[in-house]
Amino acid sequence: MATGRVTYVTGKWVPEEEASMHIYDSGFMFSSGVFDMFRTFNRVPFLIDEHIERLFMSMRAFYYDIDKTAGEIKKICYEAMHLNAHLFINDEYRFMINVTRGPLAIYKDVFTLADGEQWGKNSWIVNAWPLSKTAKTLAHFYITGANAVIVAQRQIPAQFLDPKVKSRSRAHYDIANIQASKYGRDAQALLLDDDGFVCEGTGANFIIVKGGTLIVPEQRNMLRGCSMAYVLDVLAPQIGLSVVEKNIEPYDVLESSEAFFTGTFTNLIPCNRLNGQFLKGMQGRDGPMGPVTKLICDTWSNNVGIDVVGQIKEWSRT
Repeated sequence: MATGRVTYVTGKWVPEEEASMHIYDSGFMFSSGVFDMFRTFNRVPFLIDEHIERLFMSMRAFYYDIDKTAGEIKKICYEAMHLNAHLFINDEYRFMINVTRGPLAIYKDVFTLADGEQWGKNSWIVNAWPLSKTAKTLAHFYITGANAVIVAQRQIPAQFLDPKVKSRSRAHYDIANIQASKYGRDAQALLLDDDGFVCEGTGANFIIVKGGTLIVPEQRNMLRGCSMAYVLDVLAPQIGLSVVEKNIEPYDVLESSEAFFTGTFTNLIPCNRLNGQFLKGMQGRDGPMGPVTKLICDTWSNNVGIDVVGQIKEWSRT
């Protein structure tokens, strides 16, 4: 189905439904791709510099040639906003930047390439679509809260494939989501590392609250989320919350006052249960948010000039 949106594909703009990669692209053959994504608030990019810097770090960690500057990437993103603006009235942009090593040169004597493709050169796809289309599915979490489910699938240890790199090698996330889905609509997968410590969700970081302290898992075996950094480095000092980074066991989660998931897509999802049991501080509480989680959410809304929860609820109604 034609959307009318256009997508950047390695130097040219094409209709979104025609955006594609070569069948022997490294991203398809080896899952050898890195990516990053960000969103807008009031159609103003949020943390765009931080996301581009993380993209460059992912490229460096996976031995990519960095063939674009941050300025060039930002220019492409703003051009995408300009070209698609007529389709984003009363909506926000959700950006996805994908980079692969391009078509594998070992096949250059077998296949021909489309215009713009080069053997062994990075392929870039920059796409933007209305955030409401996916974010509206989160609205129920602000009524019921999330049930963090510790799934059988474990996080991949950093010595095997570093999860700090935002890569397309994410089969373990897919498996974890399937396992969590068996526990109902409110379930959110929570991954443990190989030592049994809490790491992250599948696409969102996980933070627990005890009193006025935010406790975040040690960041050696998880993605260092830009939204998590915003919570810890900007919102926590702004509100007056202390931050502790340490190993967290499932027992610590169950004993906590509050908890939440945070990520670019999710923003902030309150978590009031672990494996179906209410957290100690959430037992008997009206609503899924504790006072600290609500204060963080309200401060975030004030900073970006929009009610981040109200926006998602409105999208779910319309």
